[in-house]
Amino acid sequence: MVAAISKKVYHPSSRNLVEPNGAGITNTIGRAELAAIAAAITHDHIHNAIDSLTSLHQIRKQLLYPEKHSHHVQGDLLKILSSTIRNSESHIFLYKVNEKNLIRNCWK
Repeated sequence: MVAAISKKVYHPSSRNLVEPNGAGITNTIGRAELAAIAAAITHDHIHNAIDSLTSLHQIRKQLLYPEKHSHHVQGDLLKILSSTIRNSESHIFLYKVNEKNLIRNCWK
């Protein structure tokens, strides 16, 4: 059984679908979540509401202790995220939100 893994990035002016490009062991929902965060950040979105606490912890760990992710399955995405965040001219804010609240507020 093959499952399609994707994650949506919501922006009021458009609806985007992010393709995480995972294969085999890297084709996980975690990769889809990180790919969505990376897409939002690389498109200059400064304030980002995220429902994945795991992804937030992985990004934080990559920023503080990059050597601990040297063999991480999603290491390539985490490196892109950390370098984008570090090289950003403005502050990037990542907020943890409850999924139910996020969906409710997006569709108002």
